[in-house]
Amino acid sequence: LLEQSLMDVRSGLTETRRALRDLRAQSLEDLGLVIGLQNLAADAAQRSQFALDLRLAADLPEISPDLEHCIYRVAQEALENIVRHAQAQRVKVELLCAADRACKRLILTIQDDGLGFDSTAKVDEDHFGLQGMREWAVSVGGKLEVSSQPQNLSLIHISEPTRLLRS
Repeated sequence: LLEQSLMDVRSGLTETRRALRDLRAQSLEDLGLVIGLQNLAADAAQRSQFALDLRLAADLPEISPDLEHCIYRVAQEALENIVRHAQAQRVKVELLCAADRACKRLILTIQDDGLGFDSTAKVDEDHFGLQGMREWAVSVGGKLEVSSQPQNLSLIHISEPTRLLRS
């Protein structure tokens, strides 16, 4: 019992340190959005042992800091949910410019083949993940779409941000 308690405390301490590090989003500030997303996804894949399909546009235009932060936080929450709950074998993270040449729209898609969840079910008041992602998307004029079914894939998709370019 004492050994289990010590393991739980160590695990909690590790998770707390990771959460505090993530709050600062240092890699986003230091390295930019693409490398920040690469690091987030690689860390999640390593912790949960899933195959990662990472497709990030190399030629993103200069975007506003609030949009960068939004995309980073939505990806962070989605990947953490996958690590904690999905039991996924494969995860795809994609950040692409829309088909137009000027890249006026940016689209983030995160998809997994895990257990899924009932996206229509009432969310527990103590769980803010999906609500937080929706609020991040709305804050930049975007729209968050969540598609999932129990025992099936989950899809997180944020698109149509209106504040793309730095002003």
